[in-house]
Amino acid sequence: MKKLAFISLVLFIISGSVHSQNIIVNDTETIQNYLYQNQDSKIEKSIDTDTNIYQIGEDNNIDIATSEENIQLVRQVGDANNYQYYTYYNSSKANLVINQFGDENDIQIYGHNSIVEQLKITQTNDQRILIYNY
Repeated sequence: MKKLAFISLVLFIISGSVHSQNIIVNDTETIQNYLYQNQDSKIEKSIDTDTNIYQIGEDNNIDIATSEENIQLVRQVGDANNYQYYTYYNSSKANLVINQFGDENDIQIYGHNSIVEQLKITQTNDQRILIYNY
């Protein structure tokens, strides 16, 4: 019985000394500053097709279908964000930076032209963008 009490006491002390860190940041500016660091240097260093995806949250979707060489940096922080990029017949390179902060943001890009070659989009909370390029 004393052995059981001693083991229970040791486990209690150990569990009390082990702390888990639970960080909740509701400040959009802090999140953006964290995610924006080194974004331009990453794009300039890329030569061939390079797609970087960062997702924090649940039910986020990214669908990229392209035959061209392009650089895409996609960040989704929140839940139920959607990003779709479809282009097949283009020889120019794209340099896209897409940031979706918050919940239920949606970006759909169909086709490619000079307007989207250096495109940067930041969305926050329940916004929709649809781009058709012919």
